[in-house]
Amino acid sequence: MIKKVLRRIREGGEMSTVARDLGLERGTLQAILEMAVKEGYVEKVEPALGCANCSFWKTCVQRGEQAEKARMHVLTPKGEEFANT
Repeated sequence: MIKKVLRRIREGGEMSTVARDLGLERGTLQAILEMAVKEGYVEKVEPALGCANCSFWKTCVQRGEQAEKARMHVLTPKGEEFANT
């Protein structure tokens, strides 16, 4: 399941959409993501200075005030390697 989550996270999207696509409860997805962070497969990215200064602004589904509250996760090189095996 972790590989499916990593592959889906790589595509982007809101947590509720990702959870629905994978047939998971949102809380279950959050638990998997927390484990993936601890294992070094994923890192949390928080918009530091708003959308204009975020390196993900072109692909982000959130904008403006919503983005300030967003929790983003991106795959690390370790996570990319694991997801591709």
